[in-house]
Amino acid sequence: MKEINNSNIMTMEEVMQRLTLIANDKIHEEVVTATGQVVKKGVSIKDQEKAMELIGKRYGGWVDKVDLTGDLEVNIALDYGEDESK
Repeated sequence: MKEINNSNIMTMEEVMQRLTLIANDKIHEEVVTATGQVVKKGVSIKDQEKAMELIGKRYGGWVDKVDLTGDLEVNIALDYGEDESK
């Protein structure tokens, strides 16, 4: 992990900050239109939803898979009906 810890790699805090900016539509990008004009464009709803989904997963807002472990005692009783030999 120490080898991975490099100033060129975002920390989890930086990732969460960026995702929050995206989710809140506070990041804009410059886009060149067909006429050659440069305009600032906000974040799409789809990108905002994805950012919110990633933030929610980080904080356990919902769980796709539940890992449940533990001991369980099972008692099985077989009932073959009444005894016909009586």
